[in-house]
Amino acid sequence: MDDDPANLATLEAVLEPLGQRLVWADSGQQALRRVLEEDFAVILLDVRLGDMSGLEVMALLRERERNRRTPVLLMTAADVDQEELLRGYAHGAVDYLTKPFIPQVLRAKVGTFVELRRAQERLRLQEEHQRAHERRQWDAEHSSVRRREQRLEAELHSRTEALNSSDERLRLAVEATALGIWDFDPLTQRLGWDARCKELFGVSPDADVTYALFDARLHPEDRAATHAAVTRALEPDSQGLYDVEYRAVTEPGLPPRWLRATGRTIFEEGRAVRFLGTLRDISATRNAEQERSRLLAEARRRAEQLRGLAEASVSLHTTEALPAILSLLAERARDIVGAHQCVVSLTQGPNWTQVVSAVSLSDKYAAWRDYTSPSDGSGIYAEVCRTNRPLRMTQAQLEAHPAWRGFGAHAAHHPPMRGWLAVPLLSRAGGNLGLLQLSDKVRGEFSAEDEAIVVQLAQIASVAVEDRRLVERLRTQRENLLAALMGVPEPLAVMRGPDFVYEMVNTRFQQGLGDRVLVGLPARQALPEMESQSFFEPIERAWREGVSIHLKEVVLRWRNPSEDTLQEGVFNVSYQPLRDSEGRVEAIISVAFDVTAQVRARTEVEALAERLSRSEKGLRALANSIPQLVWIAEPDGQVPWYNDRWTAYTGFTAEQMLTSDWRRIYMEEELPWVAESWRQAVSSGEVWEEQFRLRGVDGTPRWFLTRAMPVRDAEGRIVQWFGTNTDIDDERRMLETLRQAEEEIRRLNTGLEARVRERTTQLQEANQELESFSYSVSHDLRAPLRHILGFAQLLERRAGPVLDDQGRDYLRKISRAASQGGTLVDDLLAFSRMGRAEPRFTQVDLSALVKEVRRDLEPEFKGRRLEWHVAPLPRVHADPSLLRQVLHNLLGNAVKYTRTRDLARIEVGTLQTESETEVWVRDNGVGFEMKYVDKLFGVFQRLHTSEQFEGTGIGLANVRRIISRHGGRTWAEGAPEGGATFHFTLPRAST
Repeated sequence: MDDDPANLATLEAVLEPLGQRLVWADSGQQALRRVLEEDFAVILLDVRLGDMSGLEVMALLRERERNRRTPVLLMTAADVDQEELLRGYAHGAVDYLTKPFIPQVLRAKVGTFVELRRAQERLRLQEEHQRAHERRQWDAEHSSVRRREQRLEAELHSRTEALNSSDERLRLAVEATALGIWDFDPLTQRLGWDARCKELFGVSPDADVTYALFDARLHPEDRAATHAAVTRALEPDSQGLYDVEYRAVTEPGLPPRWLRATGRTIFEEGRAVRFLGTLRDISATRNAEQERSRLLAEARRRAEQLRGLAEASVSLHTTEALPAILSLLAERARDIVGAHQCVVSLTQGPNWTQVVSAVSLSDKYAAWRDYTSPSDGSGIYAEVCRTNRPLRMTQAQLEAHPAWRGFGAHAAHHPPMRGWLAVPLLSRAGGNLGLLQLSDKVRGEFSAEDEAIVVQLAQIASVAVEDRRLVERLRTQRENLLAALMGVPEPLAVMRGPDFVYEMVNTRFQQGLGDRVLVGLPARQALPEMESQSFFEPIERAWREGVSIHLKEVVLRWRNPSEDTLQEGVFNVSYQPLRDSEGRVEAIISVAFDVTAQVRARTEVEALAERLSRSEKGLRALANSIPQLVWIAEPDGQVPWYNDRWTAYTGFTAEQMLTSDWRRIYMEEELPWVAESWRQAVSSGEVWEEQFRLRGVDGTPRWFLTRAMPVRDAEGRIVQWFGTNTDIDDERRMLETLRQAEEEIRRLNTGLEARVRERTTQLQEANQELESFSYSVSHDLRAPLRHILGFAQLLERRAGPVLDDQGRDYLRKISRAASQGGTLVDDLLAFSRMGRAEPRFTQVDLSALVKEVRRDLEPEFKGRRLEWHVAPLPRVHADPSLLRQVLHNLLGNAVKYTRTRDLARIEVGTLQTESETEVWVRDNGVGFEMKYVDKLFGVFQRLHTSEQFEGTGIGLANVRRIISRHGGRTWAEGAPEGGATFHFTLPRAST
């Protein structure tokens, strides 16, 4: 039987020399039909047929009594595994044939079973012939006794010879099939075993075999059944059939060998004269059956666990109370896995402390059913909760674990456990809810399958616990909401369904309608007087369209049974649709705000409206003029609101503070301790007061005094924080100045006053001289220069056409010189004023300042190829306007003196030491001779002519004066046509 035609052709060619009729089938169904039609000496069956497996076909064959003893040779590929071999032997296969076939082996194995079948047929035919002959002899006429005895003896001799010949052929066939042959004489009690039988019983080949030896080699548990089978086979009415399986004890220490003995008793004249048969080793088959039984038992156990898991899932999700859920979890977990103990504990607090919530114990632990001692969160329970991973150990592993704390005071009484398994209960977000512990398994140790089942059960239980907590929280919230709604001072009602049946009306609503019954009645039935007042149209619209309806100053008239009159009032009414989980409107909540008094007072309000409007404008102006920055925070410290002053100063609105990079408002070095201080204040609920800097919209930081007061409700709970930021930068600066002055005062001695008077007199004289000089410059020098420039321009317009080129060139030089003289006067005045101006020190962002100066210089290098390399620059303590002038002079010079380069390159960098901050500007311009470096920072000192590069020679003098007033240094480096680098420093102590 094979579904491959090529294999069928191969089998037919190999087996044709046997001279037997071959019947083939190419499917499992066709094979079963062939077997039903006739009997076969041997069946060759492919393990894998097209419509069904060979093992399934063989199982169906063995169900028929006629085919149970037909030899079946299974054909399979070379990669057959051990499990498939065992299943084949378990279904009754006698051997396996591996593809591709070896013709000699295939023909020998099949020929053996064919010869065995022939021998069996001959025996059967001889027995039938003998019985027929005996019947003819009884029916024939009686002959002489002697002749009959001779004939019988001849016939007996012939039959014996034939039987001996048949036995020999059968022995040869049996030897080819690895069967043992035994022969027992019931009359003499002589037992004979061939070499294979002795091998199967573990007896040496030369040992004498007796029935006592056979009995000794039987397994004690199988002796009685084996002797009973032998006794039955020797009884004439049993047809002499013998088929029994038993275990043979071969050698000490080795497992017993399973054997199957089959045979038949030969009777003569109703008496057993011979008992013979075969013996086959069926250990592999038996082991396969045992393994199959074990696997089936394991599968049934797994199915039972899964069924218990499914039932537990339904029960856990249908149980309402949380304690009942936990108790059910403990019971089901212990039953499903098969353990003596199960403890369910919930995590309390941040240190993984466990509170025992449910315990399920077998009778073995009856004395421990009241044990509820919590874990302190430091042992192995916390280890599982902290890692949120299952943990499975034997008791030895548990006791050796470093986190195991033992049984404490109960260690002496606690029985030994067979294993320990703990699985965390996890929330949907991955947080730890608690712990499910199983210990002391009833059979064996906890396995990976047990762990997988418990993990699934823990997941189901975690969802149930979390859902139950959510339901309880929602129920509490609903009860609180209903209580709050009942206490609302305005009439409020909830109407459900399209008939608007009143589900709830609050106290204020019921008081307005007296003792009228409302809950449970449709609105039209409960309030019929509202029908004519268009009361129900907006409710129907809110229901139909699912939108909120807000009506202002609606006049309503209703009947109060206690007064039996119509009452009237003016209300602002809101109808809000309530939706179910699928978004469908299921109810309408209505709220009516009594505005009757407000409407009646409207005339008075309108009379005051204009004055109130003016007052409101003034109030807004006053609020915007308050110098403080104001903000309001939630109880947890989050800040959702800022006033306009905050936005004006920082440039951030309240929305931007929630979404943008708000951290840059704070100083990077101050933000960590400011945030920690605020967090501690929020945690403690105490007034918060700190001083720190906030950066303004221009990037300049200023000092602020920040205070925040907690606002509490009637029960003392914080409902919000009210905070202000007061600008104290000037005060801080003044205090710093005062501190420096105090230090200076302590340093000066008693002769300070005389020195101050002397220095003051000198300073006043110098100032007077400088003012006189400034006045003289502004009046005596500027006026002539303006006259020269003006008359030169008039002369050019009047006489320009008649002048030659040289004359016009003279006029241009006069104008240019006059203009340059004016510029020089302006620079000189600025230089003199700079000595008198008092610097205003503050924190300056050098990077931002460089960007601003570059923007100012853009017209001067527009159209040129110029590369800027500006390194990250620090914040320094300096006068912003003076430092801006320094950078403008240095960067402007770099742009000017690189004019002759095709590709100009300007670099700005910094170097910080412990005492000062150095800034340098480098270019690849025309450079200068280092021997003239001392002239660079002098007034009116220039190394290039005005025709080469414009300028007055005062810019670098200004740079040196400004940096000197900051307490810094200036110097320069350069080389002709090799570029120049200008350096200045600022004291680090003041940055």
